[in-house]
Parts: sequence; structure tokens; C-alpha cells
Amino acid sequence: MQFFEQQDQARGRTTLLVSLFALAVILLGAAAGAATHFVLAWNRLPGEPLSENHLSLVATAVIATFGAIFLGSAYRMTQLRGGGVKVAETLGGTLVTAQSPDLLERRVVNIVEEMAIAAGLPVPPVYVMRSETGINAFAAGWSPDDAVIGVTKGALEGLKRDQLQGVIAHEFSHILNRDCALNMRLMGVLHGIVIISIIGRMVMHLGASNSHRNTKKSEGALQFFLIGLTIWIFGSLGVLIARMIQAAVSRQREYLADASAVQFTRNPEGIGGALATIGSHTSALVTPRGGETSHMLISEPGAHNFLGPLASHPPLFDRIKRILPNWNGDFAALATVSGTVQKALRRSQEEPDSSNEEDMVREILMGGVPGGHEQFGGLAAGFVLEEVKAPQESPLVKKARNVLAQVPPRLRNAAQDPYSARALILAWVLDTEADRRGAQMGLVGTDVALAQETERLSSELPKLDSLAVLPLFDIAVGTLFVLSGRQKQDFHALLSAVVAQLSERSYRAYCLAALALRHLNHDARSDKSKAVLIKDAIETVLGILAAEGHDTIDEAREAFAAGAANLGARGKNLQMPAPKALTVQTLDAALSTLLRLPTVTRAELLNAAEFIASHDGVLRPSEAELLRAMATCLSVAAEPAFATATR
Repeated sequence: MQFFEQQDQARGRTTLLVSLFALAVILLGAAAGAATHFVLAWNRLPGEPLSENHLSLVATAVIATFGAIFLGSAYRMTQLRGGGVKVAETLGGTLVTAQSPDLLERRVVNIVEEMAIAAGLPVPPVYVMRSETGINAFAAGWSPDDAVIGVTKGALEGLKRDQLQGVIAHEFSHILNRDCALNMRLMGVLHGIVIISIIGRMVMHLGASNSHRNTKKSEGALQFFLIGLTIWIFGSLGVLIARMIQAAVSRQREYLADASAVQFTRNPEGIGGALATIGSHTSALVTPRGGETSHMLISEPGAHNFLGPLASHPPLFDRIKRILPNWNGDFAALATVSGTVQKALRRSQEEPDSSNEEDMVREILMGGVPGGHEQFGGLAAGFVLEEVKAPQESPLVKKARNVLAQVPPRLRNAAQDPYSARALILAWVLDTEADRRGAQMGLVGTDVALAQETERLSSELPKLDSLAVLPLFDIAVGTLFVLSGRQKQDFHALLSAVVAQLSERSYRAYCLAALALRHLNHDARSDKSKAVLIKDAIETVLGILAAEGHDTIDEAREAFAAGAANLGARGKNLQMPAPKALTVQTLDAALSTLLRLPTVTRAELLNAAEFIASHDGVLRPSEAELLRAMATCLSVAAEPAFATATR
């Protein structure tokens, strides 16, 4: 199956459908104007000129329609400003962490960590809808920085590990392809269109009330009523059309996410089995808000929608058939039998340590992380034997597991603890120069316990493999999510002050700090006080990457020239700056300046940077960190660079 072709087709259809959605809004405004014209002119005698205020009333109707849609959309967008967290809480989700006492909750957190590391993203918060027994999941958020993953209790109890991994990969595809932001924007615009029908009903009611109260003005009241009726009809029709287009967009994105999940995990039986299990059981949700957010879920949240054009998801049969072309249509052949996971879990608890297959236990529950068996209380192999072992594993996911296996348990535990995660991030940002480091610790020292934990962890970091830095850092940054708003602000201020003390060549510390600061405050804005010439900014960013990834200045200049050529006309006159001009401070100013450029231009710059990093055929961990920092600071999606990094 050509999964890449499926992805391209789904993206192309989405572009067309979103364009139709915008066209529907425009036509709704035009319809409001036309309706106003005909209602005002319906009793005009032949040849009688239009009234002086006729055109102004028509224009007012059009402007008022667009204004109502805009205000209604803005109001809904404001409600959703909280990002994925707001959606998760609306659906009744509860935040869970790696410290959860529930084994199945810890299992899904572990899977999310693996997939996030493989995708090169901070680990998103995980929410479990504990009151939902149907098998379902969702991803929501405006960007990868504020995205969350949610699963139902039914998914935890009804899916085997490779199936749950397929579901999580499906949801990560929505995050990487920015489907979450698209869905939330469509929700906002749809709410604005709904406002039109509400306004129409209000105008109808007002016209009817006036006709009853004052018979002398009954003709004007009738016109008012007809205008309201027309607005209501067109508004309701607009809502129907908008919902149909929204559903069509959602169906295409589901096909895209299914194909991406297979590409990501290299295991079509995982996501295919999960969809078959949903088909054999149910994906229904108890919450009344399920319908509103159905396009964010992996499957329909209610009974099957008999109105095909309004269905937010393609038929499960079609989705599975695309993933597994040779499937015979028997859901039971792929589905997990109800109670299988719970039965295996009970067996493992009743017969702890009854097998020598501890490595298999660690592999299925902790992804090969040392100490995983102890963390999960000594699970027996029975749990593993009931789980499906993935027949083929994605190199990215396998690399994520192997990298996590190299992390010392003390550092892994610190990354998953909200307090120690802050200390771990600070330890990474400490400068190598003694004077600078002393100044930084002086800032941290206002919190004695935090300073002590930072010193302790900084002594542990040399034991960490260089390839494991970004994965572990992503876990630590994801852990910061559980901090309160005030705690995030305080840590953001502290980390910013620590970064200000960095020496000129502390690129790694700067990059890691930039990733953490962006995650703490994902509303990125260009700092005009740091603005430099765009040409200088491009030269600085590409120059630092070239210098960091090559041993000699000649090799760096050669790579820089190749990257500049990759930019086409924009890179024609670029020259690599002198080494003394390539500092942390100039890098910070350059990234702030480049953030003001259009998204397409920023993406082109990132492509040029990736070209420079790969020019010598070797991607070093320091280059991977620079690329991640650039992508994050410029709000551009990047490949999971760590997967090909070498020591």
C-alpha cells in the first residue's frame, strides 16, 4: 500500500474542503444581503425606484453577518484558548503521570513517551477519561507545545499494547500534521455560523412581537419578520453545509492519520486491530460534549451516524481495508476479545515473578527501560503472553526504546518528577565556565532545596549518553505541565535569568533552555528590541550550525555555502560570519528576528539548516539540538533529528 500517496491525497482534499468552508461563509454573507434586498423590495411597484437607504441596509446586512460570524468565532476561540487542556477537561479527562498507581495508566504514559521521543516532540500530557468505557482517544491543542493526548478507560482495558501504540501514533499524526489546530479553528467558525441562525430567530421573534403590539406598523413588522426568517433559514442551511464540510475534512484527516500511524509504527496490525476492536465493541462516550468534539476523536463518539455526509469519521470497514488490503472483513479476527487485558493483569498480580521472562515484561510495559520491572511491581510473564508482540517495529520507535534503556534510573525518575525536572533542566543549562556557573547557581540558590537537587543531578549528567540528552529532556519538559500557572511563571523567570549568564559559546545550554522556555510560554512573540537585519540573522543561524557540525573552518564554510545555495535567490549573497560573531547572544537575536518572517520562508530556512547539518553525512547530537531549537523557536515542524544522530 502506498501510504505516502494516501497522505498526499488526503492533504490535497483537505485543502479543497477548507477552501469550500471559507466559500460557504462568503456565500452566507452574500445570501444575507440578497435576502435583505428582496424583502425590502417585495412590495415595490414596477418602475418605482429603490429607497435612499436600500443599499445601505443591504450592505449593513452583509457586514452584520460577517461581523456576527467573526464575533461568534472569536468568542469560541477565546473559550478554546486553553488549548488541548480545555478540550480534555471538557470531555471529563483526568491528568495522569508516570507515578500513577494504576498499571494501565502508567503503560499509556510510557507509550506516549516513546512516541513523543520518536517524533522529536516534548512529551504531551496524558488525560484518561476514567468514566468512559467505550474505546476512544483524541489529540487536541493549537500546537505541539500545548497539545494533549487523551484516552478512555475502555481503551486502556480493551486494547493490547501494540494496538494502543497504533492509536497513540494515530493521535501523534494529528499533532504533527497540525490537525488539532485546524479542528479547533473549524469549531470556532462553525460556532460563528450558528450565531447567524440564532440571530435570525431573534429577529423573527422581534418582528412577530411588534406586529402584535402595533397593528399600524404591522407591514414593517412583517418585513422585519421575513428578514429574520430568511436569515434563520440561510443560517441553518449554512450550519448544515458547514457541518458537512467539517465532517468531510475530518474524514480525510482520519485517513491521513491512519496511514501516518502505519508509517510511524511499521505495524499495520496495531492500528488495524484497534479499529477492529472498536468495531467489535463500542466507541460511544457518556459525556454530552462528545458530539461537539467528534472530529477530534479516533472514532464516532455515539451511535453510528446514518447521515453519511455528516459522519465525522469514515466507516471502520473502509479504514481497516486501506490499512490491511488482504483483510477478509471479519472484525473478530483482528479484535481483542473483551476482558483479555484485564484477565492477564489479574493473572500477573496473582502470580508475581512466576516466570523468568522479565525482559519481555520490561519490553511490553516500559519499553526496555532499566528498572521497569520493579516500577510495575513484579509483573509475571502472563501479562506479556496475553499481549501482542509487534511483528515489525519502526526504526524510530525502536531507537526511542533503545535510547531510553541507556538512561540511568535516577535521571529517568528525576525527569518524571515535577520538582526534580526543574532541577534537571537547570543542571543542563549550567555553564562550563566556573565564574558563569557560580553566578547561575547564585540565582538558583534562593531556593536551597532546588539548588542542592540541581548540583546533585549535574554530577549525574556526565553518565548520560549524548544520544539520550534530547529524549530525556523532552520527558522533563513534558513533566513541567503539571506545575501551576504561578510555578511556571516563576520557573520561566528563573530559567531566563540563568540563560542570561551563559558564556558566548554555550550553544547546547542555550538550545535546551530555548526549548524549555518555549514550552513554558508557547505564545511565541518576536522581541523587537533584539531585531537585526534579516540577512544578518540568516547568516548567524546557518553559520553557527555550520561551525558546530564541522571540525575545520574550511569544512564549515563549504557546508554553509551549500546550505545558502539551497535557499535559492535568498541565499545568493549570504556569507558565513567570522567565528567571533557567532555567539549565544547573536543567535538569540537572530531567531527572534526570523520569527517575524512568513511560515513558508521559515520552513525554507529550516530546510537549509538541515542541509548544512547533513552535509558531511553525520548528524551530531549538538547539531540535532540546534535544529530542534531552531524549529521550536521559529514555530516550524522538524524531523525527529535525534534518530539519525551519531556520537
